[in-house]
Amino acid sequence: MIILAGDIGGTKTNLGLFEGEPTRPLGKRAEESVMTRDYATPEGMVSEFAQRQGAQGRLDAACFGIAGPIEDGVCRGENLPWKEVRDTSLGKALGLPRASLLNDLETTAYGVQFLQGDQIVTLNRGRKRDHGNMAVIAAGTGLGEGGLLWRNGSYEPLACEGGHTDLAVRNELEIELLQYLLALRRPVNQEAVLSGQGLVNVYNFLKASGRAKDSAKLAEDLASASDKEKAAIISKAALAGTEAGCAAALDVFASMYGARAGNLALQLIPRGGMFVGGGIAPKNLAKMMDGAFMKAFLDKGDHFRPILEEFPVHVVLEQKTGLIGAAQYAAAHAA
Repeated sequence: MIILAGDIGGTKTNLGLFEGEPTRPLGKRAEESVMTRDYATPEGMVSEFAQRQGAQGRLDAACFGIAGPIEDGVCRGENLPWKEVRDTSLGKALGLPRASLLNDLETTAYGVQFLQGDQIVTLNRGRKRDHGNMAVIAAGTGLGEGGLLWRNGSYEPLACEGGHTDLAVRNELEIELLQYLLALRRPVNQEAVLSGQGLVNVYNFLKASGRAKDSAKLAEDLASASDKEKAAIISKAALAGTEAGCAAALDVFASMYGARAGNLALQLIPRGGMFVGGGIAPKNLAKMMDGAFMKAFLDKGDHFRPILEEFPVHVVLEQKTGLIGAAQYAAAHAA
C-alpha cells in the first residue's frame, strides 16, 4: 500500500509518504515540513506534495490529523488559514474518494501504539494489559487529550477537548493561582496552566505574590522575549538551577500536569498505557523524571492509588507521532 499522511497545524504541516502492510509499522518513503500559510488551499498543499513525490494517482489511502474539532468530515479550526478543511475535497485532490480527517490528538493517540525503544521514556512501568485502553495528554502551545479504545478487534481513537475544561485545583497555592488567573480572564481552563503560556502564567503569579523574584539578567531576557520565547527561558533557567523562581514555577507546572494526567487516567482507565506527548515534556525530561509528576498522578486517595500504579506511564520523545498515527490509520481503514 502507498499512503499519504499529514499532521496539519496552524503554523506548520508535516507531510509524509508511507508504504507497507496495514498490520505492521509502515515504512516512510519521504517526508516534508511546510509552512501552512504558504498555501491558498489545503487541497493545493497536499496535491503538490503528492506530485513532488510522484505519488499523484497512485495512492491507496490518505489521512490527516488537524488542529481543531472535526464534524461530519469537516474542520473549521480557529488557528487555520483556511475557512474549512473537508475530507472529500482532500480526497478528490489526491485522486481518492475521500481522505480520513481526524483531530490531531486522535492521530497522536493512534500513533503511540507503534512507538518503541528510544521513542519513549518510561516514568512508571506498571503492568501493561494487551488490548487495554490507552490515553494521551500533550501540553505544548495548548493542551490536547485523547485516547485509544479497543473495539471489535482493533483500536479506535477518541478525541476530546480536555484542554478547554475548567482548571482543577487541589491545595491553597493552586487556589491562589486560580484567583490570580480569574482576574486576568474567564473562564480559566486547563490551558491557562498546562501549556507554554501557562508556564509563563504560573511564573508571573509566583512573582506577583512575592514567591519569585527576577534576577537582573532574567528580567532583561524576559522583557525582550516573545510570549513563546518566555516559556523556554523560564524552563531553561529552572533546569539549570540558576533562578529559584523559575524552578518553583516548573515545580508547580509538573505537579499540576501530573494531577491532570491522573484525572484523565481515571476517566479512560488506560491499562495499555498513559502517554505524555506534546513539546513541553521532552524538553523538560529531567523535571518529568524527578518524581513530582508521578507523585501528583498517583495522589487520588488510598483506594485509587493502587489502580493508578498499574498503569504504564511514558513520555513520548517522538515528535512525529501524529504523522505516524495518521499513516497507520489510513492503512488500517483503507477502502
